[in-house]
Amino acid sequence: MKTRISFVSNSSSSSFVVIGKPVGNLFTDDIELDEHQIYLMRGKFLCDGEDIISLNKNTAKWFKEHHFKDDREYLSQIDGNVIQVTRSFIDPYGTPMLKVEEGNCMWAFDIDHHSTNSIEDAEYNYPAKRDHDNAVL
Repeated sequence: MKTRISFVSNSSSSSFVVIGKPVGNLFTDDIELDEHQIYLMRGKFLCDGEDIISLNKNTAKWFKEHHFKDDREYLSQIDGNVIQVTRSFIDPYGTPMLKVEEGNCMWAFDIDHHSTNSIEDAEYNYPAKRDHDNAVL
């Protein structure tokens, strides 16, 4: 049996609502990620929806070290704002009004099924500029 640790769907994208606590910006704030919590960051638009990046200590370190220092193109793709997920809902259409506690935020999005869940996904979805510039067409 396969254990799923991220959003699951049979289509190329799915609608989700996530309620979470803002914890800061990955690129400008010193954020401590608890390994027992789920953290998300919005990425660029992929083929069929948004890249909703699942962050842990390893993927957060990768994004900080490999991109976004002086590259405005990459900075425009990811805003760096991170939330700690407290609740999530599949298909928000038809979901009754959701109460968001004070201090929390709500994200509604269509997530692409190729969203970033690992360092390998990050390398594929966000190739280094030097790799992109040297690509053979």
